[in-house]
Amino acid sequence: MARTLDQVEPRVAAAIARYLAKDASEADSAGVLGQAVAALIGVLLDGDDRWSQYWWVDDVLPDRVDRDGATGVALSGLVITADEHHQWIEPFQATLATSPSGTELTGYEVSVGDAATGLATVRYGGRRPMEWPDIPAWLFSFRRGTR
Repeated sequence: MARTLDQVEPRVAAAIARYLAKDASEADSAGVLGQAVAALIGVLLDGDDRWSQYWWVDDVLPDRVDRDGATGVALSGLVITADEHHQWIEPFQATLATSPSGTELTGYEVSVGDAATGLATVRYGGRRPMEWPDIPAWLFSFRRGTR
């Protein structure tokens, strides 16, 4: 079932609000946030012509999650992507913000993939390049609203 931004953004906003309301070390709220961000990245990539219709985002593995102001979060880590036969990893970073009530996603900046290594070159379980997460040029960058 294809998802749209209108379906995913409220889920991301709710996950951010849940994460910010709880102790940041609580695994459950970080896991919910990661799942929501994976869904957002999947929808964003699906809308880009460079992304194959046969690929999908399986999950994200955040290496870092930090508060970004009173209503936002900043994450970076790995996106696990897949096709019918393989899984691979891509670096990502995201900064997301909600309305003060936490019910609306008001803005985001999301970047995925290292232009230097290319897309789908590092298998899941493989060794990530030493340059990650310091990516000088991203393959995909998405921005909406204010954060």
